[in-house]
Amino acid sequence: MTRIDGKKAQVLLDTQFRDQPLPSAQLPNLMWIGVWNQMDPCGALWHPDEAKRLEQIEASLMAALEKYGNGWAVYIRRVATEGVREYYVYYGDAAKVSRAAVVFKEANPAYRIEAEFRPDPTWSGYQNWVKEAPLV
Repeated sequence: MTRIDGKKAQVLLDTQFRDQPLPSAQLPNLMWIGVWNQMDPCGALWHPDEAKRLEQIEASLMAALEKYGNGWAVYIRRVATEGVREYYVYYGDAAKVSRAAVVFKEANPAYRIEAEFRPDPTWSGYQNWVKEAPLV
């Protein structure tokens, strides 16, 4: 557990690229997906009665990325704050992550889901996250 902008947060970060060359030339783009909880988390990150459904939603995102990523997508970070989960995926031009996002939204119509896409050719986001992450 940590804090982001003063708010309680859980951050999961794939640090496999911490000490090796970044695959930024192959995966120069970053997708963000936000999933808002349906149930009031009552001061927690999510309501315990919604936890299993949120795990299923995450699994459906991974399935969509596997299907449409064409081997050119890496799920790198998840941030959970009170009431929302955010997912970050680096991807290459051959990946069809916008299609994955549409399929993911269609598979979970009861949830508010938003997605954004932007170039990050130097992986500056990842480099900042790694700097902020404590060594475990």
